[in-house]
Amino acid sequence: MPDLLERLRRAVPTTKDVKGMEVAERHIRAAETSVHDIKAAALVLQLGELQAAVEGDPPDASERWAAMQDEVTVLLREAVSRGEAIKGSTALSRTSHVRDALHNLEQAAFTTNAMAAGCDDEDQAKWSRESAAEVALAAFAAGVEGLCCRSRAGFP
Repeated sequence: MPDLLERLRRAVPTTKDVKGMEVAERHIRAAETSVHDIKAAALVLQLGELQAAVEGDPPDASERWAAMQDEVTVLLREAVSRGEAIKGSTALSRTSHVRDALHNLEQAAFTTNAMAAGCDDEDQAKWSRESAAEVALAAFAAGVEGLCCRSRAGFP
């Protein structure tokens, strides 16, 4: 099946969605072609069932969040270790904001573990951890998107 998925990916043309400076490349959708064979192949890719069968279940939210949290923590610690020349209040420095971000990540982990510890059984604890991870992933993505939009709009 992996061979079939790869052949479909090569057979279905890609297109670029462009808006300003943003560009996203994707395979065309079935509705975007009139060629029967390409339409069928595009539909298989669009539905994602073959990809799911080949790649298996996606990782749990807690696994995705743990990996992202580890990566972000490393970057934040590197930023703190670099330091900065500060004019004015240190409370408003980038280093201070980075330390606050590190504290917030630690607090999220503490709260998640506390919620899971208060559950009656392991199934409830897993549900609690997965729910917290989904919220953390969504909040992080929203923050990143907000920063990108702010930057594109010319805000400091």
